Amino acid sequence: MKKELPYAKAELNNAVITELEHPIHVMFHVSFPDGYENIFFTDPESGRWLEQDLGPTDLAEAIGQLTACQPDLEKSLRKLRWISEIQLGRNILFGFLQFNLSQFNAFEIYHANHRYLFTIVRINDALWQVFRPEKDADWNDKDDLLQWLPEILEAHSF
Repeated sequence: MKKELPYAKAELNNAVITELEHPIHVMFHVSFPDGYENIFFTDPESGRWLEQDLGPTDLAEAIGQLTACQPDLEKSLRKLRWISEIQLGRNILFGFLQFNLSQFNAFEIYHANHRYLFTIVRINDALWQVFRPEKDADWNDKDDLLQWLPEILEAHSF
């Protein structure tokens, strides 16, 4: 049985679609005539279109088709490791990709909704440097994650 989209094709064509520059994702902000709006982006693991905080939806797939933007999957897909831990009674859930940056260990950090948050680089045992997209600073609500990251990443990295 075919699922119906929450918006008719005509409404999709009347949506205001704005591409958002992003270092990892193909990403768009979409506003519909009825006032609904959300961010739509490609999943770094599968390349599928996601609706922020809702995941893979029919609407996300339709936005991906409408924009005709498909990432080069061979270059853009990542195999993330997912961590879920309790720290001081709080559930910490995030994904990461570890890689070497010159002589340093670096980690791309992803929100539970698969959106890239920032890259953190281990300079030495006591110093870590965070790099984040400037335009994502308003959305990025995971600054509290930073206090736990060095300890968690040390335990789960190679």
